[in-house]
Amino acid sequence: MKHHIRAFSLGLFTSALIILIVFYLVQDSQTPIEDVKAEELIPVLEDQGYAVLSQEEYISYSVNGNDSEKNTDTNSESTDEDAEQNKEETENNNKEEEETTEEDSSNEEESEEDSPKEYKLTIETGMASSQISDILENEDIIESASDFNDYLEDNDYAINVKPGTFELTSDMSHFEIAEVITSYN
Repeated sequence: MKHHIRAFSLGLFTSALIILIVFYLVQDSQTPIEDVKAEELIPVLEDQGYAVLSQEEYISYSVNGNDSEKNTDTNSESTDEDAEQNKEETENNNKEEEETTEEDSSNEEESEEDSPKEYKLTIETGMASSQISDILENEDIIESASDFNDYLEDNDYAINVKPGTFELTSDMSHFEIAEVITSYN
């Protein structure tokens, strides 16, 4: 019996030694993200379809909005001329916004279509979350019943839906709707 136990322990020791050697010799060739320089990451990100902006370019973009057609290079720095041009574009955009707000105020009746839809949802005991999602999609409160149903299930809201009547609007997020239908009235 002693012989068998010694052989078994020798086998365990040998396999542990082999695993240890493999672990130290065959390591992943991944480098931590902290060790990679930004200059090396930019081409990789651009190849994957991402736009890389410097902090100045991002600020300029966020100030001018999505309508800005300023063509910038990711490695160039802003100059005084660029800053002046940005000012002029901002002033022009502000003038255009003032003109459109005057037009919008005269067309308020047409904007009723843009206002959020309101709906009173009645949930009965035993109603499935998929049925609720279908109702909300049919009433144009949400865009996709399957997306909302997946959200409910992924975030454990589906099992906590409460029966009752709830007031919902089309401008509510999935989170907001889920919070409303899982709380008591």
